[in-house]
Amino acid sequence: MRDERPDRGTAADAGAVTVSFVPTTEDVYRATRDIRLGKPFARAAEIAFPFLIGINLLMVVSDGGWRAAFRGYAWVFPLALAAWALRPWAARWQIARHRRRNAMLGGPHTITISPAGVRVEAPTMTLEHPWSGIVRARETREQFLIYYTADSAYFIPRRALRERYEAPLRSLLARSLGGRARLQPTNGTAR
Repeated sequence: MRDERPDRGTAADAGAVTVSFVPTTEDVYRATRDIRLGKPFARAAEIAFPFLIGINLLMVVSDGGWRAAFRGYAWVFPLALAAWALRPWAARWQIARHRRRNAMLGGPHTITISPAGVRVEAPTMTLEHPWSGIVRARETREQFLIYYTADSAYFIPRRALRERYEAPLRSLLARSLGGRARLQPTNGTAR
């Protein structure tokens, strides 16, 4: 169930940006997708499976048909391709299921980015990370990702961040992380 309260992006003090939001299943899906695709060669791996299926199908057609090539096992390729195509739906279903079972995932989140570090408040926890404990930050079209390990990140959906706080957030991340922050240029084009 989506919380209809307006999300807020506010400046808690002159040097901090605080964002409060209730993450949706779609927010969590997009964050996990962007974290996965942010790894080296991830995009190539994303297209490798359908590419290999396509090559095999071309080989089947050019070698005299399904029966001759697979001796009755032709159903394997369409089934594998369907499973690959259903991955996004299955991931969203799994995230929704986890959100129903885990109060931390579904409740309100408040993330404060300050010169001291990152503070995350969720229904069942409060965590603080100094900048030395933050691995990197990355901005995508849909969110800001703040990595606390190489493969795990907090996310701030753009929908939760008032437009006037995007520039201060970018500036704070760039100052605090230097070259470890991959942010979009101020003209808004994706990087």
